This record gives sequence, structure tokens and C-alpha cells, in this order.
Amino acid sequence: MIYSKPPLTINDQADLLISRGFIADKEKLLEYLRYNNYYRLTGYLYPFRRPDERYSSSINLEKILTICEYDQKLRNHLLSAIDKIEVSFRSVIAYHFSMANGPFAYTDKSALPELEDYRRIQLIENIHKETERSREEFIRHFMNKYGDIHKEPPLWMAVEIMTFGSIVSLYRGVSNSLKQTIAKDFGVPDQVLSSWIVGINSIRNICAHHSRLYNRRLGYSFKLPRERKHPEWFSPVRISNSNVFTALTICNYLLSVIGAGSSWSSEIKDLFDKYESVPEIKNTFPRNWQQSKLWT
Repeated sequence: MIYSKPPLTINDQADLLISRGFIADKEKLLEYLRYNNYYRLTGYLYPFRRPDERYSSSINLEKILTICEYDQKLRNHLLSAIDKIEVSFRSVIAYHFSMANGPFAYTDKSALPELEDYRRIQLIENIHKETERSREEFIRHFMNKYGDIHKEPPLWMAVEIMTFGSIVSLYRGVSNSLKQTIAKDFGVPDQVLSSWIVGINSIRNICAHHSRLYNRRLGYSFKLPRERKHPEWFSPVRISNSNVFTALTICNYLLSVIGAGSSWSSEIKDLFDKYESVPEIKNTFPRNWQQSKLWT
């Protein structure tokens, strides 16, 4: 089927929204649409769309702007947490991998037994590219001094210039015994940590690209620790395994493990209190979520 819809002027976009029952001062709506994509706005409006494609009278431009403000702050809080978690994860991998295999073994197939050949080759190519384009002084110094023998820096340097996606690939590729050693530093089984890191990378990309988190289905299920050893994930509040609150709880847990979580936890609670009236927010946060031992 050929897509035949023509582009709409900003004025036509505003008229279409208003004709569908969206309550807004047209001049303010025009100003908003001038710098914000129509489909970004309708993504926030989607929960309020009726079967006849008209919008509920419970929503208006002012309320949507409040929702957008809440969503932006939530993304910023998540990025702040993920930044600290990512730095710690890089450090722990670099330490344990180097101690077990040596500083340059990440280029060897034998040191990445769980990574398919094409992914391993892609990983090394990505590290080469990051090394070549890096302007970090420690990378330039190493390559100038040792580059005639070593084409890659030692891992403890490489992790500082690798993308988070490459870090995830590296972790996926190490032996199961090394995964267990790394995961032990974060207090969870290796299968759980593997799931968390992949999911956190996905959340990171959503936030970094300013995509909508509000009322979003992640399409990813996090593995959770077993109830017998980690009952705090199940009682008095049962943590789901597939929504934004799950990601928030995982970040809060990891921040507490690495000693960086107390103020962040308070910031999330303050955010919830400030925007508690935002429609659908209670579908993201369980009713009694602050009673969870993971948040107290």
C-alpha cells in the first residue's frame, strides 16, 4: 500500500487536533507545534483518545505540558542513575576480566567463548574505531608509545572509550564463571545481571534520544532474583518485570550497591509527590510502592 497522506502545515495540525476535541488555545498550540513534532504530541495524547478518534474532555494542552514536563524529568533522573551504574559496570568488568585473562585478551576468541564470531569481530572493529577517533590523552599517549606493537589499548583503558553497547557485548561474551564473578559484585545472579544490563542499555537509549517514557510499554522483560533468596522483590510490594517502575527499582537497587543511591531515591519520591496528579502515573507506580524494602 502506498502512503499518500500529504504533510500538514502547523496551522492544519492544530486545526485537526482541535477538531478532534483537544482543548487548547490555538495560538499556544501553534507555538508548541512549531518546535515539537505533531506525532510526539499525539504519543502523549494516545491514552486519552476515544474509539471515535476524538480526545477525552479530561485532557487539555496545559495538562499535556505537565505530563511532558514530568516525563522529561523522569528521563533525566534515569540518565543520571544509569550514568553512575554504567561507570561502575565498566570498572568491574575491566578489573575482573583483566585479572582473569590479561589486559589485551578481549581481542582473543578464547576469552570470549559466549560471543558469536561475527559479534566478536564487530566488537573489535568498534573498539578500533573508537580508539582511532579518541582524543583522550591517555589513549593518545599509549598509542604513541606502544602502538607499533599493540593495536588496541589495555582493557582498563578501552572501557573508557567503548560505547555502552560494546560493554554489554563484552559482558555477554565472557565465560559463565567470569559472569558469576562480576555479578557477585552487584549482589545478584549472573543471569539476572545480564538481563538488567541489556534492559538498562535499552532504557538509556530511550532517554538519550528524548523518547517518551510516559505510558510506554517497554517490550522487554527483566529477570528478577528468586523469591527464596531475595524476598524484598516480592513482598510487601511485588515488583513487576516489564515496566518503567521495574527499571527505576533496578536502578535504585544498583545505586545502593555501589553506594550512590540515597539522594536519587529521594529525588524519585519527590518527583512522584510533585506529579502524583498526572494521569496514568499510578499505572506506572504501584499503589504502595514506597513501602517496598527496595525503596526504604
